[in-house]
Amino acid sequence: MKKNFFATLVLFASLTLTACGGGNGNANKSTKHTHSWGDWTETKAATCEEKGTKEHSCACGEKQTQDIAALGHDWDNGVVTQAATCAVPGVMTFTCKRCQKTKTEEIKADHTWGEATPVAGAYNEAAYNIFTCTLCGAKKIEIAAKQAEGKSTIDGSLKSDTTYPDYMKLNSNGDSITYTFNSSIGGNATIYQRGVMDYWHDGNNENQARNYYSGKNSTDGNFELKVNDQVVDYSWSRDVTYEDMLPGEYTGSYSPLGDAKIGACAINAGANTVTYKRTESYNMLIKDFVIIIDQPQA
Repeated sequence: MKKNFFATLVLFASLTLTACGGGNGNANKSTKHTHSWGDWTETKAATCEEKGTKEHSCACGEKQTQDIAALGHDWDNGVVTQAATCAVPGVMTFTCKRCQKTKTEEIKADHTWGEATPVAGAYNEAAYNIFTCTLCGAKKIEIAAKQAEGKSTIDGSLKSDTTYPDYMKLNSNGDSITYTFNSSIGGNATIYQRGVMDYWHDGNNENQARNYYSGKNSTDGNFELKVNDQVVDYSWSRDVTYEDMLPGEYTGSYSPLGDAKIGACAINAGANTVTYKRTESYNMLIKDFVIIIDQPQA
């Protein structure tokens, strides 16, 4: 009887020591305890910018803690807090719906162009569209580059490119095109080119930066542009990078379609010429010339 009593007592002690993780150092450590975790309880709420925490417990008293990811801001659609003008950028302000924090984004300063007015070109002259800014009266002239075919003067030839049928692509260095057009308005202007650029590079040029002009050094580009026989000055600092370009209509070995600001020029009220000359072996396909006259003079 006494023997059975002691056996029962030893068994009871063993169960007591192993119930919640093995008890003290004298217990049988080979017995593995399986925790029975309760539900998670949030101990610190996450915010838009800071993580929170949560924990749960076992009946034995042990606890586990985990992070709760920050929520991130939930921005509204924004409101215009400063309207843009033709020359001065505006401000769009966004507010987080949870924490009321605000952020701002710049609204690009730009003209608000009205409907296009087509202007037919006479023999050997390029047709073009003219637009008027509804806010300030500035004028924009857009000439499709392919107007050169059968119209303006071509030295050399346009390279046939079935992938880009609406683009002007000069075939080799030294080739040039001169566009002639008559304008009813004149004044100081800025000329842009809308097109795409081959950003392939062989290590000897700077196309690895994917600049719009594929010059071999920091001062040269792959074209020369003249307006009324005056060279339009453009510097490397005015290059439009790949990231700054507009979303493209073509992908692959060419950059997206973009507007590149070339530089200042003067437009006559009357006859005008725009000459594009390829000076280097890297391709830039031009879709349009865009000339903006900020203060037109009749």
